[in-house]
Amino acid sequence: MILSRLGEFGIIQRIKNILETHSSDIKISIGDDAAVFQSHPGYWTVITTDVLVEGIHFDLSYTPLESLGWKLMAVNISDIAAMGAIPRTAVISLALPASWTGKQIDELSQGIAACSKQYNCDVIGGDTVRSQGTAFLAATVTGEVEPECCAKRSAAQTGDLICVTGVLGGAKTGLQILSTRPPRKRGQKAAEHFLTPRPRVQEARLLVKEVGINALIDISDGLSAEIHHICTSSNKGCIIKGDKIPVADGLKPLYPKEDKPLFFEALESGEEYELLFTISEDKYKILQQKKIFKSGFISVIGTIKDKSAGLHLVYNNKKISLPKRGWDHFKSK
Repeated sequence: MILSRLGEFGIIQRIKNILETHSSDIKISIGDDAAVFQSHPGYWTVITTDVLVEGIHFDLSYTPLESLGWKLMAVNISDIAAMGAIPRTAVISLALPASWTGKQIDELSQGIAACSKQYNCDVIGGDTVRSQGTAFLAATVTGEVEPECCAKRSAAQTGDLICVTGVLGGAKTGLQILSTRPPRKRGQKAAEHFLTPRPRVQEARLLVKEVGINALIDISDGLSAEIHHICTSSNKGCIIKGDKIPVADGLKPLYPKEDKPLFFEALESGEEYELLFTISEDKYKILQQKKIFKSGFISVIGTIKDKSAGLHLVYNNKKISLPKRGWDHFKSK
């Protein structure tokens, strides 16, 4: 049944049938004028919002609707993780073409529900409207964090080590593979990485609670852009060692004749949703001693310097200004 026949309240009911709430703190959920939930004492509330626009953020020719629903939740939950917080609730707003069907709503909602369940973040309301041809999806997610654990991008200190989790470039690889429509089995892992990112909520919580880091941000716009964000917000400079940047295996086959080091591609790969953080050398030693992460999961890629030192990239005995590569909505094509 197409949405013009299903109607706004029919759409809401289909979504409500799939998105169950699980927390006893939720007092009023989907179906009223607003949602109501009880906050936890001893926590600060964190709130974030992100928008996904068809033709800008996603292409339905290669993006399954379940993956799109997952991603809508995941990109917001990753922002909550970047504050050291625990995701709690979400509201979803959808502007959809009237030509969409009830089955498409179900598939989108199932993806939202899967991510919501995975990260214990209940969807408790939202809005649905008709669009003039393309889909527009927005989510607002709330989270909670203890005041002493709240992380921010502006807290880097001179002498801090600059670290990243995981490997970088997988999302760029996945997008390239999906958009060129290769054989189905080729690059499946990279494609999944792009379509269904896994926010580092648990990892961020361990870093802020068990270790004590300084600055923290998630890598959504690209590593070099996020490094610039931290340094600008913290009023600092940095030295980044190019050969220390962990590069995803899938990048190399895409750029076999690259005339510059492969880490340049990883520097600008957005939508990775890994963590970029700074930490004192003493705290880093504690992190190593605790062994709370698998070997190789965290890479030290540079050092925070005074602002006067500028932002630089070092590789092959060369030192250049750190390029600010990555996604910019009004500059990137």
